Amino acid sequence: MKRIISVLTGLCMFTAFLCVPAAITAYALDTREGGVRVTEKSGTCGDNITWVLDTNGTLTISGSGKMYDYDKDNPTPFLGDYYPYIKKIIVQGKVTHIGDRAFDSCSDAVTVTLPDSVTSIGYRAFAGCCEMTSFKIPSKVTVINNEAFRGCDGLTSLTIPKGVTSIGEWTFSGCGGLTSLTIPEGVTSIGEFAFDSCESLTSVSIPNSVKGIETQCFGYCSNLKSVTLPDNLEFIADRAFTDCTNLKSIKIPDSVKWIEGSAFRKCSSLTSVNIPANVYLIGNWAFAQCPGLTAINVSAKNAKYTSIDGVVYTKDKKELEIYPGGKKGAFTVPSTVTHINKYSFYGCMGVTSVKIPDSVWRIEECAFWECENLTSVFIPDSVSAIDNGAFAHCTSLQTVNIPKGETAISDFVFEGCTSLASVNLPDTLIGICKGAFSGCTSLKSVTIPESVIMIQERAFENCKKLSSVTILNPECQIAEGKNTFTSQGDFFIGVFHGYEGSTTQDYAKNNGRGFVALSNPIPGDLNSDGKIDVTDLTILSVHLLDKNELTAAARKAADVDSNRNVDLADLAGLRQFIAKKIEEF
Repeated sequence: MKRIISVLTGLCMFTAFLCVPAAITAYALDTREGGVRVTEKSGTCGDNITWVLDTNGTLTISGSGKMYDYDKDNPTPFLGDYYPYIKKIIVQGKVTHIGDRAFDSCSDAVTVTLPDSVTSIGYRAFAGCCEMTSFKIPSKVTVINNEAFRGCDGLTSLTIPKGVTSIGEWTFSGCGGLTSLTIPEGVTSIGEFAFDSCESLTSVSIPNSVKGIETQCFGYCSNLKSVTLPDNLEFIADRAFTDCTNLKSIKIPDSVKWIEGSAFRKCSSLTSVNIPANVYLIGNWAFAQCPGLTAINVSAKNAKYTSIDGVVYTKDKKELEIYPGGKKGAFTVPSTVTHINKYSFYGCMGVTSVKIPDSVWRIEECAFWECENLTSVFIPDSVSAIDNGAFAHCTSLQTVNIPKGETAISDFVFEGCTSLASVNLPDTLIGICKGAFSGCTSLKSVTIPESVIMIQERAFENCKKLSSVTILNPECQIAEGKNTFTSQGDFFIGVFHGYEGSTTQDYAKNNGRGFVALSNPIPGDLNSDGKIDVTDLTILSVHLLDKNELTAAARKAADVDSNRNVDLADLAGLRQFIAKKIEEF
């Protein structure tokens, strides 16, 4: 019986071997050195295409038609554990399509040869082939798909044939060795990030057939010095040339209609820019953090924008749009301006002081963010709105006056203003919002007026030198948690000053902070004149009729029954005291 079973088992194994499909990879194994290694590998990669990987590391693709497309879940059969053996790739015969991910991450391949029959190169077909130094794209290729050559950082030269009409997204992104490039006439679209981070690219000429420079198409090309834009260009998308730090000049064609956000951000060598007549949109940060940029000049024929001394405004001069980052010294905002728009001074290293006229009523979000050399700014009382992050990270800002019209210090307005040593808060203020003074490491003391009813989380976080905090409103709502006031981490070196029984005392107790009581107002003495009389009774009566607001001190004095509410019971008690019907409250 055992012998029969053994024979049957052998027959099953032999039958299974015979049933292996022809498309399955075949291996020849060599065990001469005691281990198993591949000496030859072969299989199919298309309906009419075969491949062989020989012992010298040459991968040969032969046949006709399209190679199969592959993906992460269905990788090419000749890669996997064997791709380090591939040193040379030869595609021959009448192959028309190089499949998606066909040679993805074939990082040791030095040379690639393709036949003239190829018309399309698939998604990530040669991505990560980082040892490849040159590549000839066949003349019949019309489409180069997304990421086809992404990360081929050894590639130094490349010729794109005239028949190509489309270059996909990320196609040559990260080809750090590529030094020059000519894009042929006939190319109508260049995808987003197509040449992103081509750090050695020094010049590029874009044909007239291209209508737009897409998102981050040439972003982070740090050695790009010369760019020729087509005469028919309509738009420059967001981050198109961001961080092109050696780009000294750019001629924007008259045909351009819009320039999106961060298009030329951090182009630190750019010195001047001319905005043509047809531009109707310049996005946020379009020319931000360009420390060499001293002027942005707008065509007099432009219907949307105008410029004065290199500073960009709306055509009616009511909104300040862009201040060039390299324009140095003090600046006075023109009296026509009512708005300082968001990001308008963002990252301007040259401006040292700003005087804002009383025509201005709003300073928008992040307007002066990271103006690191700005030491002072005058804000008139006409300003009633200072939006989030308006002066954040102005690390040289030492003094600032907060206008009386301001009712709230918005989120992160003065975050990271590390030189700000003192601040005077107006008695019109009712709220200090999240992170308003976080990271103000030179701030030593602050008195929060009795008008303030709310202090939000992180308002004074990481204020390393803040040793004294006085909160005059005994009922001010202070955000729970230690991070509202900290010196570093959860630790706080300072002491809180407030009234006995106040929310300030509660906050200090709950968070292990020091507390010193302020002198409490005399119960019933609402006007703090040292007497309790009919004047105090009148003030309380008018308040209860909703005709006036009491100050924090007056509210505390009016609460004669000490129940933290000011109501008719307090009015009755005060009347009895003044009539000498009671001797104390």
